[in-house]
Formats: sequence, C-alpha cells, structure tokens
Amino acid sequence: MTTRSKFAVLTAGLLIAFGAGYGSARGQVMTPRPDTVRFQMVTNEPVAAPDNRSVVAGWSAMVIKDRLTRQCFAAVTEGESMSTTPVNCP
Repeated sequence: MTTRSKFAVLTAGLLIAFGAGYGSARGQVMTPRPDTVRFQMVTNEPVAAPDNRSVVAGWSAMVIKDRLTRQCFAAVTEGESMSTTPVNCP
C-alpha cells in the first residue's frame, strides 16, 4: 500500500468513527413536574431477613399511591421482577 492509500483508509476510518459517535448522541429527556404525575411513591425500603439481623440482597418493598383513584399498592421487587397487590393507604 502506498502512503497515499494508507492516508485515505485512515481518514475514512476516522470519519466513520466520528460519524458513529455523533449519530449515537442521546436526546434530552423531559422530566414532568411532580404535581402532574399520577403515581406517588409513599415508601421504599429493603426487606429484612427472617433473623432480623440482616436484609435480603436484591429485595425491596414499596407502597405506591394512585393519585386519581386514591388507591395504594404494595409492591415487592426482586431484581427486575415485581409483584403488586392493593392495600389500604397509610
């Protein structure tokens, strides 16, 4: 390969790399005002182990309130999994 063709390949590679970086730029995220959101987090806490001396890794419990229906839900999460049930609001 000649010096000129090496330069052309290097230039093309740089242009592709810069183009890929520019094209993957993320857009802005709009955050709504807290008073316009339907659901409200009441509490979010870790789950205690049966011995009451430690917490269960990866598990948490939360209470969420639906502001429109005024109904509360208890949710238990473990990693990406979640289970919910209706409860009385505190």
